[in-house]
Amino acid sequence: MEKDDKIIADRNFVIISEVGKRLPAHCTGLGKAMLAFLPESDVKRIIKEKGLKKFTKNTITNKKDLFEELKKIRECGYAIDNEEIEDGLRCIAAPIFNGDGEVIAAVSISGPSSRINETTYEEYSKHVIKTARLISEELKNVNWRLI
Repeated sequence: MEKDDKIIADRNFVIISEVGKRLPAHCTGLGKAMLAFLPESDVKRIIKEKGLKKFTKNTITNKKDLFEELKKIRECGYAIDNEEIEDGLRCIAAPIFNGDGEVIAAVSISGPSSRINETTYEEYSKHVIKTARLISEELKNVNWRLI
């Protein structure tokens, strides 16, 4: 892991996570941000293969509800993990696109639900979306066929 892959706040409450660790897409901000911009057939395949396992009382476990959530994400440009993978933890994530307009990654901020909540979503989401757009723009300038 590189030094700048993750920035840890200097607060009492620290979230222990691992860069590169795989978690279910249906209940994480990063996963939902990516799912929202995949073709519907890919999302259906992923659901069929991986399921919609429940982790907390807020985890989306119904396919119809997940598709409604993904529609909202496409409309607003960011996803929220509302304590869906772990109680007390929220995340705001936005998709990153390659030069062909395909979703390839996402960027997020995470924190305790006391700090990331309905009153801070709008402010924080602006920063996350801006960062995702900057990364996406940089990726447009990369000739991936040469790499």
